[in-house]
Amino acid sequence: MKDYGVEVEWKAFLLRPDMPPEGMARDPNNPRAIESRRRLTEMATEAGLEMRFKDHTSNSRLALEAAEFARAEDQYEVFHRALFTAYWIDRADIGDREVLLDLARKVRLDTAGLARALDEGTYSRVVDEEMSSAHKLGINAVPSFVFDDQYLVQGAQPYEAFQHVLERFVLSEEGHVEEKP
Repeated sequence: MKDYGVEVEWKAFLLRPDMPPEGMARDPNNPRAIESRRRLTEMATEAGLEMRFKDHTSNSRLALEAAEFARAEDQYEVFHRALFTAYWIDRADIGDREVLLDLARKVRLDTAGLARALDEGTYSRVVDEEMSSAHKLGINAVPSFVFDDQYLVQGAQPYEAFQHVLERFVLSEEGHVEEKP
């Protein structure tokens, strides 16, 4: 998106808000899951990324709260990248408090501060508000991209899908998306 001068601002979203706190097992033989993994692996490979799937889905609620703590500490990008690596490469359970604290330690985030924030639910409301906003926008897939609160691209899409949106619309000097004449 840098080719178009667009910055990505990550927001909290739970694809499965009903996920139990301990997460849940995936059925590796589910035909829909097999096809989804194949397609995602292909897209990741084309983008030069690695994805390793596991047979357990983490409840990422605590990870979202931890990411908001990192944002407040101005360390969001490094922590967010560590979360992605932990989940998609290392197959870690990012719903586990100790995994999150270990990641914080590795990226030199205030571990004691994060532990307090998680214990007290300091960023729970922020996550709730972001999820409410996503629901109002009609978001029901990850990833989802919203341009200027009015144009929505959902699901894993090839780069060309974003090129199409960004070439059809331009950013005004104020940073708003406007349709090309």
